[in-house]
Amino acid sequence: RGKLVSLIVPVIFYALSAFLVLLSNIINTPIEKCINLYYINDAKKILKDSNAEVIGITGSYGKTSVKFYLAELMREKYDVLNTPSSYNTPMGVVRTIREHMTAVNEVFVCEMGARHVGDIKELCDIAHHDCGIITSIGEQHLETFHTFENIKKTKLELADAVEKKGKGLIFINADSVKDAKKLPYTN
Repeated sequence: RGKLVSLIVPVIFYALSAFLVLLSNIINTPIEKCINLYYINDAKKILKDSNAEVIGITGSYGKTSVKFYLAELMREKYDVLNTPSSYNTPMGVVRTIREHMTAVNEVFVCEMGARHVGDIKELCDIAHHDCGIITSIGEQHLETFHTFENIKKTKLELADAVEKKGKGLIFINADSVKDAKKLPYTN
């Protein structure tokens, strides 16, 4: 009987540990969302108070290279902040703004990555881009987007946000222009 108990107790403990991990995640998720929302709102305020022009860069490939080239060119005339490395997620952009944005920054070059429909819109809602660059509209991340139409829709969320703000320009790679013809602001 003692051997049976010594075998059952670890099995019960193992089964309960999986349940406790699941329960911890259920409890922790809304707390994490509240904390992230605080940081997002703080970054929005910092960016708004900075008066920096915001340039968003997205695309299926080439985002990071274009971001670094553009930032270096603009540094000849302006004080430029750009997202470091491949910081192209909402919390990466928020972290860059909160940790590095200063009152002297005139331009913020913001790389924007996406793996799901709505990801670029989420980043646009944080940074409120004045101008945008779409480096490409390709079939990367098809495993998470499921269709090319979803990829196109997501990349063009930047163009929609810039047009909605009504202030700046959107630049689209010539090879991708055919994918953007449906938009009212393309020729």
